Amino acid sequence: MTLNKHILLVEDQEILAMMTQAWLEDMGVTVTTVENGIKAKPELINNHFDLIMTDLLMPELDGLGLLQWMQEKSITTPTMVISGISDPEQLAKLRKFPNVIQILEKPLTMDQLIDVQHYILG
Repeated sequence: MTLNKHILLVEDQEILAMMTQAWLEDMGVTVTTVENGIKAKPELINNHFDLIMTDLLMPELDGLGLLQWMQEKSITTPTMVISGISDPEQLAKLRKFPNVIQILEKPLTMDQLIDVQHYILG
């Protein structure tokens, strides 16, 4: 089954990116993967995505910086943030972005992946 959905996965940990991409593609979703926010920018400018999944801590441009840039460019694509951070103050900063629909804690669990699947399948 192929879904007409395109996801941008922004993740600097290669193994996690490969596993997440494979899982999403097994669901029939098209996935574009980049390793940081700098590489995400041209993808977001030149392509349509139904969902963005971004890590929070990355080199060059982290998830928070990417969200700020998206807000400046009026890019409102629904975004799920993947984070190993449990600091409530840091996580509260993410909630100020209206396009952040969910914060997924690392390591990703099957329940979180099922949440992603429910979002994708509508």
